[in-house]
Amino acid sequence: MVTSSLTAAGPDELAVACWNIEQNGIDEDGARERRDTALEVLEELRPHILLRQEETRAWDNDADLRKEEAERLGLRSVLSEVGTDSRNPVAVLYDEELFAPVEERVWQTAMWKTTRFPVLRLADAPTPFAVVSVHLSHFSPQLRQIAAQRLTTLADHGKSALVGGDFNSYPHSDPPGTLPDWRTVQDPVHYEHRTIWRGDQRVSDTEPDRILAGVTPGGRSVYRELGQYAATELDQPAALTPTATLWRTDQGAAQRIDRMYATSDIASALKRLEVVTDGAVRLASDHALIIARFNLPGLRQALTPAA
Repeated sequence: MVTSSLTAAGPDELAVACWNIEQNGIDEDGARERRDTALEVLEELRPHILLRQEETRAWDNDADLRKEEAERLGLRSVLSEVGTDSRNPVAVLYDEELFAPVEERVWQTAMWKTTRFPVLRLADAPTPFAVVSVHLSHFSPQLRQIAAQRLTTLADHGKSALVGGDFNSYPHSDPPGTLPDWRTVQDPVHYEHRTIWRGDQRVSDTEPDRILAGVTPGGRSVYRELGQYAATELDQPAALTPTATLWRTDQGAAQRIDRMYATSDIASALKRLEVVTDGAVRLASDHALIIARFNLPGLRQALTPAA
């Protein structure tokens, strides 16, 4: 079997994984080799929080796939409902020994997909924070912008939040030359879905990232995008590794469409951000596995208001 070498979190580390597993790892003919591979990868990693996209068929047969994933990883699953526009719900899975649930919320308005997510409290840290897995619209820049604007509300009034998923759009502040060269893209539908008008030109859609992590005239941002944070603040340029697609060639070079965002308190505890694209990960899905590793004592301190 093809493998990827992953390291489980150490005693003072919190691991958050984010992964869009294509069609939940199950092929159209029902073959589940990719799913088994994906679950083996995640079992090796043992994340404390897992942000999943494309939980296809997870509600079928008394939610057998949901139960299997949660049981094998030892995590509690918060799975979104299947909506009318997509059969691929999102999910948040978390370690009940480390986190206490405060509440669950369900967003239907402005998110394209129904989004159910928990608000969690880390053990020995008083400040709760929302944890959201998202999968923005693959076809509409306008819907993506609206969803990004809704996600900003999680950070309103100084609240804390961690958001990750497939944004189907591009970072606005990565190095020059990393955005698609649309002259090389052979898929015209992809071009329509991933570009916007700016003046009289079509350009790559970076608006969701600009909304979430763009710096205001006052020098602040709603969130820190963890790839950029790791690259610039922690000197980890590999954090900007493209994430998708790992399979297709007609959509141009792979791009960094899968990302994680955190409010500045949570981001301050980040130690490392890894983008895994090889071995078993590439076999299991057309999207990279993203792993954010936080300093656990530092995160507790960040979520504890000063006296």
